[in-house]
Amino acid sequence: MVLYSVTIVLGFVMWGIWIASLMNWIGAFAGFLAGVFLAPGVFIYPIIHWFVEDSWPTTYLILYAVSLASYFCGAYFMGKDDFST
Repeated sequence: MVLYSVTIVLGFVMWGIWIASLMNWIGAFAGFLAGVFLAPGVFIYPIIHWFVEDSWPTTYLILYAVSLASYFCGAYFMGKDDFST
């Protein structure tokens, strides 16, 4: 349950970084709408960030890696026991 919570929290943090970046680049209103309706993905956002800011979004990529690792660890440990009803 802890790993699931970590994954959810990190997902929202990454989504917040996505929305904040778009709001900074294309304006508050349009950036917020684009951030809400467009999925950032793992490839799209880093490439856009690299072109606009001329640097890799290392914090975003680290959070993504930790989120994926916690997801896979949680899935592995959930497979050990059958919690289905």
